[in-house]
Amino acid sequence: MKKIFSLLFFTVCLQLSAQQRVSEIKSYRYDNTTLEQTLQGTSSLTYEGDKLKKINTIENDGRIDYRFTLDFKYSDNHIEATNPENKVRFEMDLENNRPIFIKQYYYSINLELTYDEDGKISTLKNIKYHGAKKPQISKWFYSYDGNKLTEALRGDATKKKNLKLKDVTNTPYKYTYDGDKLKDISQSITWFNFEYADNMKTMYYQRGQRKIEYIYDGNNLIEVIAYNQKDDNYRPYSRTVFSYENGNGNEELYLDYQNDNIFVYTLLPEHRTR
Repeated sequence: MKKIFSLLFFTVCLQLSAQQRVSEIKSYRYDNTTLEQTLQGTSSLTYEGDKLKKINTIENDGRIDYRFTLDFKYSDNHIEATNPENKVRFEMDLENNRPIFIKQYYYSINLELTYDEDGKISTLKNIKYHGAKKPQISKWFYSYDGNKLTEALRGDATKKKNLKLKDVTNTPYKYTYDGDKLKDISQSITWFNFEYADNMKTMYYQRGQRKIEYIYDGNNLIEVIAYNQKDDNYRPYSRTVFSYENGNGNEELYLDYQNDNIFVYTLLPEHRTR
């Protein structure tokens, strides 16, 4: 169910004022031997006006999943979500209708965002606690050519809280494009490679040992299928299916916060590639 919450969490970021939106997310796992699919859970999203009001997640045995069942409350520039035990599990602060602070309790992660004068993400600070007394802090700096993201530079801000771009000596991640479509993301080696078909985008990562397929119906993202490489073949291990209300929805809803790498941030709204 971790993948479901990642999806739901990012849905919140994209659906703040959506008129056309996701109504249901189903998550499946594949058996490693038989490749049979098993439904892991179903999340239903309900709205009040143009705001996401509730996420209700039911496990495959019919029980309510308390971790991922959330009620959302809105006040001025603040959003928070509580679980059925009335514990806050998600918070977001906004400025000019853009997220500037996100607190995700399940993964013990805080995100702090700044923007350039054109409204594109300039920096993103990732603060991870995971039960530690002192958090691990990484900070990303982004560069653009027009609306295209061209470089992302990651620095360790654990000891230097006010880390500046000039302080970072790491090799940047570079984004290359084929026309308007993102082709690959590389540092000293290629970390992520993208291929496109009429109704599908495929992302390869971990040196090609894993891939994720994003399947579309028009502009709707309807399936996300993740694969591991075994011998010379790819074997699916998870599948997520989206349903929509009111027609088309946002193109990208997939986000994985379990690993602190560039993949986490390529799918922010400014970085969409389709």
